Amino acid sequence: EYDKVFENLHNVAFFEIVDKLYARILIGKTYYETCEFEPLLNYIDASLRFLADNKSISKIRRIPYANFFNSLKKIIYIEEHSDWDSIPLLKKELSHIQNIENRKWLLEKLEGLEHS
Repeated sequence: EYDKVFENLHNVAFFEIVDKLYARILIGKTYYETCEFEPLLNYIDASLRFLADNKSISKIRRIPYANFFNSLKKIIYIEEHSDWDSIPLLKKELSHIQNIENRKWLLEKLEGLEHS
C-alpha cells in the first residue's frame, strides 16, 4: 500500500501551499514506515530547504512543519544509532513544542521504538 502513496501523489496537482506541505509530511511518513531512511533523510533536508526558501509560506505555517521534520530526523537518529536512552528526552521535547504537525504520530513512533 505504501508504494501507491508515491505514485498517487505524483499524479496530483497541488494548488494550495497547505496541500503541498501536507503531501510532504505524507511522503516523509511513507519513507519512515517502509524503513527507507537514507532517502528519507535526503527528503527531510529538501523539505526543510523548501520551507526556508519558499517566501509564500508564512512563519506561522512554516514552524510546525519544520518542527515535524526536525523531530522525525531525531527519531531516525535514535533508531539508526540504537540511542534508546534519548527516547524519553525526545518524548518530553515533543510534548513541550507548541507548534508541531503530527505530534501524535511522532509520539507513536517513539512508543514503538521503546517497545521493540
